[in-house]
Amino acid sequence: MQGLHSAMLADHPAERLRRIVRNRTELDVAQFRFVGLTNVEKTLGLPTKSWTWDAVKSFLQTRLQRDDMLVRGEGGLLVVFATRIGEAAEQAAYDLAFELNTQFAANAEGDKPQVLVAACSVPVSELANAIRTGRIDNLSSSFGDPVSLLPSELEWRFQPVWDARREVISSYFVVPTAKGTNQRVRGYQFERMPADDRPDYAAIDEASLKVSERALRKLRGERKRALVGLSLHINTLRREDTAGRIMSLLAGLDKDLARYRLIKIAGVEAGFPKLQLAHIVGALRARVPLVLLSAAWDEPDIDSLVKSGPSAIGFAYPDTAATALASLAESKLMSNLRAGADAAHAHGMPLYVEGVISPFLASAFREAGADYMSSPLIWTPQEAPDTVMKWPVSRLAAA
Repeated sequence: MQGLHSAMLADHPAERLRRIVRNRTELDVAQFRFVGLTNVEKTLGLPTKSWTWDAVKSFLQTRLQRDDMLVRGEGGLLVVFATRIGEAAEQAAYDLAFELNTQFAANAEGDKPQVLVAACSVPVSELANAIRTGRIDNLSSSFGDPVSLLPSELEWRFQPVWDARREVISSYFVVPTAKGTNQRVRGYQFERMPADDRPDYAAIDEASLKVSERALRKLRGERKRALVGLSLHINTLRREDTAGRIMSLLAGLDKDLARYRLIKIAGVEAGFPKLQLAHIVGALRARVPLVLLSAAWDEPDIDSLVKSGPSAIGFAYPDTAATALASLAESKLMSNLRAGADAAHAHGMPLYVEGVISPFLASAFREAGADYMSSPLIWTPQEAPDTVMKWPVSRLAAA
């Protein structure tokens, strides 16, 4: 009986917290909140809130490290990380929220439930008191605004990228699309939209980063090799708060996969402050060596973009311009592309072209100096990336 009593004490929350503390004054924690709890219950096929909480709790427990602590509150769940601190704890919190949201988005019908997550460091004394009194929701003031890491109305595809010189599919870009329509999220290729119609680029970019990283890990597990890229919108990167979250996530990624990771800065309008852009590019390249800077096809100062320090330059063509582009192929369009290719090549950079590009334009772009291209008209977006594969230029004639 005494042994059983000791074991029960060892599992008491206060005792578990004491084991985690180890002379620290602060602990890193993550708070999970649920939006649409009724839908969560339907998703999990459970009749009561109590059972729902138990199911979510079990889901999280299988993904925590041995000494991590999970505590339930009135409005959500709190994870206390035993060994992970700072950026590692924040990334773990985002990973857990992402997995939960992925499950809900895959299984729920109608309005999807959402998991919101916020992470921070909390003084041990404050945390101990909250756990002792059962008032962990009172810690909310310590957190920033919670974020959802998987917009439930979206799904992700992978756009193949053609290496026009080596004649291979060399990489795959994560593309967020509207669920059930395959309609690409607007704004990443200079589509014109009213300000109130613009999506939450920061939330989408964080989710895209998670999707790309999981794809890279899956490729490694399958012993396949290819670059996997994602777009980060300039609106995410120009704000200190959202850029900080992205940088924290990037800093915690698997360093062994760094050479296969590619980031594209999207949506940089003409006139964007060059010093600020150079700072953004430098901050990204300190974490991810391969950074592509995407410009509008009619960008008037491509040389300044080249000098901001990316590893490659690209031109993006809005879908709505597809018809107009064909008629411009021998005029301003090609003149701009040649100038961009010359500027990039003079600095040892490749030139990338993306958009709704016809096989005819792809051939013209290749002749004019484009090194890489992607177009859903020629290379169909896929559910998952694949390995590097041959794709000879002769196929353009038949595409």
